[in-house]
Amino acid sequence: MALCVCTWLLANGAFAEESLSLVEATRKTLVNHAALQVFSYREEALMGRRLTSSLRPGLELGTELENVTGTGTTSGIDEAELTVSLSSVIELGSKRQARIASIDARARLLEMERQVQAIDILGAMTTQFIAVMTIQEHLELAKESEALAKETTATVKSRVDAGAAPDAELFRSRAIGSQARLTVSQIERELEVAKVALASFWGERQASISAANGDLFNFGSTIDFETLYQRSVDSPGIQIYASQERLQDSAVKLAKSRSKSDLRWSFGVRRLQGPSDTALVASIEMPLFSGRRNRGDVAAAMAERNEVPIRREQALNELYARLFDGYRTRAQSIEASQTLQDETIPALEQALSTTRRAYESGRYGYLDLIAAQQALVDAKASLIDTASAALQAGVIIEQLTGLSLSNSDAAQQLRKEHVR
Repeated sequence: MALCVCTWLLANGAFAEESLSLVEATRKTLVNHAALQVFSYREEALMGRRLTSSLRPGLELGTELENVTGTGTTSGIDEAELTVSLSSVIELGSKRQARIASIDARARLLEMERQVQAIDILGAMTTQFIAVMTIQEHLELAKESEALAKETTATVKSRVDAGAAPDAELFRSRAIGSQARLTVSQIERELEVAKVALASFWGERQASISAANGDLFNFGSTIDFETLYQRSVDSPGIQIYASQERLQDSAVKLAKSRSKSDLRWSFGVRRLQGPSDTALVASIEMPLFSGRRNRGDVAAAMAERNEVPIRREQALNELYARLFDGYRTRAQSIEASQTLQDETIPALEQALSTTRRAYESGRYGYLDLIAAQQALVDAKASLIDTASAALQAGVIIEQLTGLSLSNSDAAQQLRKEHVR
């Protein structure tokens, strides 16, 4: 199967056994996903039809008894005539070859459908894998925010105890701390639901995943848009139309082959009961005007064949729009993530540190401290979301193009295992 999977998420170190890497999730999905397992049975069904289609017309053994229990001279069996014959059909117009070619074209189309289905499923699984990693990062941020709230409460309590701040500030700080704990609990539940949704791709009802192993902030390589689009033209999602075109070509040939009448022949021996003689009998039959009667089927097959290039062109237009959207979203998200990492978050961390010292010395108020703290938490949450958006857009690009955006050895090995 020509499969491509987004694997830039793999981290570089060794992981605990209970954690799950994207490579392992991919292998589990390919082996166990129900929608992929049905293709082997469809292939078996096609091979059975091919075996039947490759058979030549069978022989028929026939008997005919005439002039029995009639009236006059044909009363009784004295004038009976018994004919034993062997008959079959001579197919004209290469019908057998046309049937086989049609089944073979269906088999090639089935293989392309398998590839497209696998890529779609792996894309959905990778998207869910990213969702699990995103929630994991939000959970870590929530725990960090809870720890920050505890630290702030301790600072406020020191000032309240020293009589430098009103009791209301301590109550508000404790309320913020309790809300932070609730947020941690809520995100933990969301993570459990996301893990179950991920495990469902390989048929598990209860997730046995402790963590999704990957680097949410490793975006991999950047490829220019024209290269991506040219590669997308050769992707299974577009190549499937070539398989459909070949299938329709074979359908046209099969319809045309049926325009040529088959010859039905019969050869046998007839015994004449009266004189006790035997004679050979033979016959040939051919339907008339079968070509005219089949013109409708030929026209219908031609129309269906001519429809395929139009649908392919429409698919290319839609692909271009989706690919451009994914390309721009990924580029913008990567740029935003880098800005948040390199500029925004360091500045807000410095601002929080400065504000905390100023609050402790009495130069800033409680609201200034809370505002600085919340601004840092919001920026880190925005970083997680923009990084997740970049990876999600990367999944779409890989689905459409088949190009890996990862530079890791694990990604290349995965391609060797699954791309043929």
